[in-house]
Amino acid sequence: MKTKPIPLHRRVWLKIRLWQKLNNASDESLARYLNMSVRTLREYDNNAGNLSLERVESFMSATGLTLDTRQIYPVAGRLVKPDHYAQALCPDADLRGAEISE
Repeated sequence: MKTKPIPLHRRVWLKIRLWQKLNNASDESLARYLNMSVRTLREYDNNAGNLSLERVESFMSATGLTLDTRQIYPVAGRLVKPDHYAQALCPDADLRGAEISE
């Protein structure tokens, strides 16, 4: 069975949600950072295809977030890469059949 890679907009969105989780930020504060409504924020959990580069750039500038996927994060006493951690943070996300890098 051939796997398909996770789309870039999905990876970026998971990285933003990961930042939110690691910084204990509420949906309301994240929505303010991204200059959008909480409703839109939650809709992006299903499909972040309309997330603009302008919003991402503004968020990254304000928070210091990077898109470096080589970073690792501590989880339950072990280190995991962002893609694996993001999957744990978004259990409702449909990542079946998607390729997750090691």
